[in-house]
Amino acid sequence: MRQSIPIYSRRYWVALRPGLHHLHHFPQPVPQTRQNFWNCRQAETEEQGQRNNQSQSQSIGSVEFRQTSFAAPGSVSAAADDDPGRRVELFMRRCYMSAGMMVAVASWQWMIMSLTLTPNVNYVLAGFLCLLVAFLTLFVLSIFVRLRKNFWFSWTLASIFVVLTAMGVSLLLVKLTLTTVNLTLIVSLTLLVFCYSLGAWVPMSLLPGEFTMCICLIAFSVSSIIVTWLYIAFDSPVYHSIYFSLLCAILVPASVYNAEIVHGRRYYMPPHEFVYCAISVYVHAIMFFVSMYFLMYPHDMRRRA
Repeated sequence: MRQSIPIYSRRYWVALRPGLHHLHHFPQPVPQTRQNFWNCRQAETEEQGQRNNQSQSQSIGSVEFRQTSFAAPGSVSAAADDDPGRRVELFMRRCYMSAGMMVAVASWQWMIMSLTLTPNVNYVLAGFLCLLVAFLTLFVLSIFVRLRKNFWFSWTLASIFVVLTAMGVSLLLVKLTLTTVNLTLIVSLTLLVFCYSLGAWVPMSLLPGEFTMCICLIAFSVSSIIVTWLYIAFDSPVYHSIYFSLLCAILVPASVYNAEIVHGRRYYMPPHEFVYCAISVYVHAIMFFVSMYFLMYPHDMRRRA
């Protein structure tokens, strides 16, 4: 007779089939429960670490935002040096704003002098002296390239140059009135804006380069010398008008070429050179003003002669 297996035997687990364990209400294996517990604990730890990392990144971002918001101007310009487009835009903005202030100061000075100064030919010598000192100041600013990095040095000489050139022009043009000043300013500034727009938007293949500017300057120098000798020899106002027509003609490619430099289309300028480029724009504006004045009102020189 086959011996029966006792219920409370140690081999009871072996005698039962594997699918019958749940019928006897045996508890689940403990290792599985422990494994789930440790997995949940590990997931909670990882989630807490991610939250801490997010909070740290947000705090670091807020600190960086505060530092950039209250950063010094030098640090902002240093950060802008890394981006060529941002650097050109900042240089262009500073140059045109400075040139606009210079032209505005000269315009107000011309208007005030036209209202307060009585016409007198004796003022011509004083005007030449003012222009001579002004261009000596520009010569000093052009020679000392390293000193142009100093903000106060550049702006001090630029201010002296602007005031003296405006004073010299107003003393030379003794027949200036408020009407002639305003009309000449409108025409000359329109030409200036048109030339600088050409230098900023026209394709580079159609714009003048260094070789073209050299040829234009040589041709202008030779022709101006010839016209000046003819004017001295024959004392005719026709040669006077021809000279200022040549001056206005050479100013067009010169302004276009300077616009290429300001907009960074030829090469990049150092950030501190915006004052010198602004002076170039201002010189073009003054020369356009003088040439257009003598072309629009040629009778002024005839009466003075």
